[in-house]
Amino acid sequence: MFTQILAAGLLAFPIVSAGNIIDVFVGGERGLVFTPSNVTANPGDSIRFTFGMKNHTMTQSTFAAPCTGKPGGLFSGYMPVPATQTEGFPEFVVPIQDSTPFWAFCSQGNHCQQGMVFSANAPATGNTFDAYKAAAMASTPSAAVAAPAATTSAADAAAASTTDATAATSSADAAAATTTTTDTTTDGSAAAAGAYGSTGSTDPAAAATTAATGIAAAVTGAATTPVVHTVVVGGSAGLVYTPNVITAAAGDIVMFQFQVKNHTLTQSTFAAPCTEKAGGFDSSFMPVAATDTTFPTYNITVNDTTPIWAYCRQANHCQSGMVFAINPPATGNTFTAFKAGAMNSTAANSTTGTATGAASSYGSGAIGSFNVKLPFVTLAMVSLGFAFMF
Repeated sequence: MFTQILAAGLLAFPIVSAGNIIDVFVGGERGLVFTPSNVTANPGDSIRFTFGMKNHTMTQSTFAAPCTGKPGGLFSGYMPVPATQTEGFPEFVVPIQDSTPFWAFCSQGNHCQQGMVFSANAPATGNTFDAYKAAAMASTPSAAVAAPAATTSAADAAAASTTDATAATSSADAAAATTTTTDTTTDGSAAAAGAYGSTGSTDPAAAATTAATGIAAAVTGAATTPVVHTVVVGGSAGLVYTPNVITAAAGDIVMFQFQVKNHTLTQSTFAAPCTEKAGGFDSSFMPVAATDTTFPTYNITVNDTTPIWAYCRQANHCQSGMVFAINPPATGNTFTAFKAGAMNSTAANSTTGTATGAASSYGSGAIGSFNVKLPFVTLAMVSLGFAFMF
């Protein structure tokens, strides 16, 4: 029904036991490298890719074709981060279902040929990480911009754990980390020397255009280019998703941009509008201060036209009508009926956030302790207090 990609990142799988969250930093001051570049993951773990400055992707590939997007594989989209940004870095989360090797690369310019590749559960012999990286660096640049169509197979989403970050890093990694590039972006924005990629936009329409352009440039061999629908969460409009209903085709991407206050995007059901759906997606709380100029995003890819129902689980926001739907029926279980059910709901929801919203380091982990809710994985941490109640 949907696929988690953001920033995210966003996948729909059966519920499994809680596992570890493995952090991987993409680019940034380390240069053209995933840090760590190779991890070992167990079923139930999740890999959290955090994107640093410049403009990179996490694009799933195969061992046989390291710099070509795997058809139907994971694709984070382009993640432009300006050099001046110090918090609120975008993330993309990959839940792990099994121990199948997972191969990925950055599809920006010739980054793959410079060794910007990643693996999880790579074999110790045969198809090793070092062999994968060597093949990537020997590939032609024309293959490097290929990315998968925006659909994902659950069996292929294997990646994340806690191996020593240096254990599988070759000397080529160190060289890549010190490389300075001035390549041209493939996300539709002009590149300045040492600062390729756009600096991000607070305008939802511009953000959607950039995302759609980047995806179109990355997808090769796909039958159609997915449409990117932008939905603003909260902000000046108040307790509302704008728009609160969309019609999306299979393969389309819905990008939720969280603005001022502290909201979530949490999947529910028509029958229980203000209650989390077991195994459903959840963005976690996204605190955004009124002074913030960069906003976190959370993306889902629509796999089919089955209705998707969601709400904000902050305090009484759902009962205030802060609900959302993708492809609701025109009759019967309509969006209007879903919203009415929400406003009549007595379900209790959470309250969380910072005291003032000033420390809104969403996505970076810098705000310290808060509840991080991922599909099939709940990382329980200390609550930060109360904020953004209205």
